[in-house]
Amino acid sequence: MNMSTTHDGEQREALSSPLPFKKPTAKSLCENIFWTAYKFVFKASILNMIVARVTAAAAHTQSEAVSWVSLILSCFPLVAIVSIVCVQAEFTTREWVYYRMLEHHVIIDFPVRNSYSSLLNSAAALWIVGGTLLLAALMAYNASSGGISWRGWPYSEMSNVAMQAYLMISAVHEMRQTTKRLPNINTLILAPGNRDTTLAWIRQLEVMEEAKVQLHFLHVSEAAKAAASNRGSTSDVPQTSISECIDFAKVGKVGYTAESVDQLRSSGSAKGHDCVTALLMKMIVGSQWARLVPSNLYAVKADVQLVQQVRKYTICCTIASVLVMALGVASAGELGQKLMALLVGNDDEKVPPSAPPSALSVA
Repeated sequence: MNMSTTHDGEQREALSSPLPFKKPTAKSLCENIFWTAYKFVFKASILNMIVARVTAAAAHTQSEAVSWVSLILSCFPLVAIVSIVCVQAEFTTREWVYYRMLEHHVIIDFPVRNSYSSLLNSAAALWIVGGTLLLAALMAYNASSGGISWRGWPYSEMSNVAMQAYLMISAVHEMRQTTKRLPNINTLILAPGNRDTTLAWIRQLEVMEEAKVQLHFLHVSEAAKAAASNRGSTSDVPQTSISECIDFAKVGKVGYTAESVDQLRSSGSAKGHDCVTALLMKMIVGSQWARLVPSNLYAVKADVQLVQQVRKYTICCTIASVLVMALGVASAGELGQKLMALLVGNDDEKVPPSAPPSALSVA
């Protein structure tokens, strides 16, 4: 970001108005990413040990379908925790965007995502549901191929998997309900200061749908990718070559449309992605927009710092989660067997003598 752009950004920032209440700091918002990873990495580790046990039991099967299922399930717990961290990072950034828009007298109308059916638009929730169903199916297959009737299937272990998956999906559902974490009428009216000034500030607010803000962020992101296609990185793209940077005084007011975003996407995908890949990326990335814009494309220093902090927390939590999962598999010896006995009960009498040794018995 050049100095003139920063100076202009700070001038535009001076035109924004202070809020009549204290907004969350960037640090407090970013810490939510850490606490999310802290709460759910253990649940993912439990799933990881169950997956190791189930896939080891299916290792003797010569079926190609079972091999593919085992391969997918080996990635299931890790991708689940990483996707949850990414969801938290996305909605943390959206909260920051909400408060920044308030400073420019715009209140974002976030859709109410109270219904669990809204999770159909969440790639993280769909992955957790799909992985859980595959894991339960492989458990049933192992028991059936071992000569165990349906009455002796490992229902306790299946119930534990379902519970861990439910807790993860519920967490994703709660993260997506942005409106529950935003200030209510009591926060505004009862905030310290002049109540008449607060009411006058409220009357100046303009309501803007989230879709307009989303289109602005997506357009800037796709424009940056298009401009960087011949440079290899958006960090090498001077802001003068980008149609717009993220200036919160203009967000949602430039008139970007879904057609303009799709045109930028199609021009980029035509250079190296087939139609299936482009569609898949649109489905996954389309559920995110706040985190897509590189930090160097923000007009104000505070926004740059927030985006950088969110990405640092996301990367650090992802690396820590990978290490915890790896240590869990490496140490799944006697301690892992005892933990599994507590979680799913002792099912040794249900396992036929011909069954392969459990993966948890390997130090």
